[in-house]
Amino acid sequence: EHLSRYTSTADCLVKTVQSEGFASLYRGFEPQMWRNAAWNGVYFASIGYFRGLFPASAGQTRQQQMLVSFVAGLLGGGFGTLLNTPLDVVKSRMQNQVGSAVLYRWTFPTLVAIWR
Repeated sequence: EHLSRYTSTADCLVKTVQSEGFASLYRGFEPQMWRNAAWNGVYFASIGYFRGLFPASAGQTRQQQMLVSFVAGLLGGGFGTLLNTPLDVVKSRMQNQVGSAVLYRWTFPTLVAIWR
């Protein structure tokens, strides 16, 4: 159904700007920014915290150091994803709105609306 709507990427760009306006190209930018900030903040803070729980010792092998780094990264990535997933849902909902019936405009009110 949608394959015949556009003849090229440039055609899609022109038609989108004509029908929805230039600002529609940036729909979803704000939640993407919050999503990235949340993930990076939690991920890197968690890695530092979890590495601190297992401080390096003089007799630690390279494999043990790699295991600690792997586990810290795994836990940090998990916690970052837990926080980032709701924001990713908000981003997707905002980006998938078409036309003038815009239900979602800003990240945090959208997050509350989805939660309810």
